[in-house]
Amino acid sequence: MLSNRAALPGDICLLLQPDEQQIDIFTQRQKALIQKYGGHSHQNLHFTIQRFDMDGKHITEFIEALGQITAQIQPFYIFGTSLKLSYHQFWKTNLLRWTVQKSTKLISLLTKMENTIKIFDGTVHFPLKDGWLPSLITVVENPNGNFPKDGILLNPPEKIFLSKKLIVSEIIDTGIFKIHGSFELGKS
Repeated sequence: MLSNRAALPGDICLLLQPDEQQIDIFTQRQKALIQKYGGHSHQNLHFTIQRFDMDGKHITEFIEALGQITAQIQPFYIFGTSLKLSYHQFWKTNLLRWTVQKSTKLISLLTKMENTIKIFDGTVHFPLKDGWLPSLITVVENPNGNFPKDGILLNPPEKIFLSKKLIVSEIIDTGIFKIHGSFELGKS
């Protein structure tokens, strides 16, 4: 398992994103948090569900396979259970993030993605067999010190977004990414 290291150029990430219609709702929630805790907007709302390595010769075949797989997966809601503040090594800043609730639909998607990565000789950085589940979505970058140390519990859990797209993104450098593919869940 490679999860103990920060992301590096060449790493490939799988990201879930909402559709464009949900971005306005997210932006309003983001503005309210910034008004209360400071900081600035985190652009391009997404949920990183896996990071992996794959030889360049397999990436095209992998992308083609994802098109067939994502067509069979229906969109599902991502829920947040809390907000927490943490330092992020890759971005080198404090981030205010939602903690994501586990769900059977999320675990099913993760399993399909991990199995597909392995079919094309990829190496996942966060294997499910090691008990890892993705759990954080960034909402605000560099908030001020007003945020509660223990975070904020969201009771009941809050809908963050309806996952509509799966994005395959390669890290080129800090803040620079190459999109290899974008797929709408449930659409062929």
